[in-house]
Amino acid sequence: MLSFFPTPYPDELWHSVIARYHTHSGALSWQATTEALFGDARDTDVGSLFPNNSIHKILEQLPPGFLSTQEVALHHTLLPFLMRFQPAEKKTAIMEAFLAGEDMRPRYLRATRNLKPRSLRYCPVCVREDIQTYGEAYWHREHQVGLMPLCPHHHCYLRDKPIPNTRPLGAQYLTLDRQDYVEPDYGALDYEAALTDTLYAYLTMPYELSPSQEADNLARAAENAGLLSEDSIRKQAFDV
Repeated sequence: MLSFFPTPYPDELWHSVIARYHTHSGALSWQATTEALFGDARDTDVGSLFPNNSIHKILEQLPPGFLSTQEVALHHTLLPFLMRFQPAEKKTAIMEAFLAGEDMRPRYLRATRNLKPRSLRYCPVCVREDIQTYGEAYWHREHQVGLMPLCPHHHCYLRDKPIPNTRPLGAQYLTLDRQDYVEPDYGALDYEAALTDTLYAYLTMPYELSPSQEADNLARAAENAGLLSEDSIRKQAFDV
């Protein structure tokens, strides 16, 4: 049983919660924190942006009701974004398996196996507001969505903080310090704001929502609009 673990802040990335535990616990090394949280476990990936077995291993050491597995998966990882275009039945099966203790990665999240972040992103305005509100900054989940150029709340450019060594993020606990603050850049283009709003909607709309199976896909819509000839439609490649 852990004697202390921080309550996640709104939209806080799960890795950020663990990194704050490392900082506030006063541990002298990453290894000491890993042993305190996971014992001898060697397969626990604290750097994943998606649900993984670190959630199970930590929550089973906390008092019942402090945090739920589903809450962490839906509000502190990018699972809702990753699953946005999957059928509702598959989403339900994935969540039920994870709540039962199964690690999602081997069977369901194969697409994430090569997603090893070399940096984390932050919004300068969020850093300032978080310090004023909570006394410390933290990594926001929404800022880690791929292709999202702007903070969805302040519409300034997101900034990168590279991982400062050759170790993967899963082998360390990277915090967002107040020294990382820079002046916000509001020079976004119109399409960047529209893209940000769309990606943010995909992340935050209810998890169970999926595309209607009756809806045409983009390729079929393009063909119906006469943009592609019938004999060339299968030769076209579309970015998923």
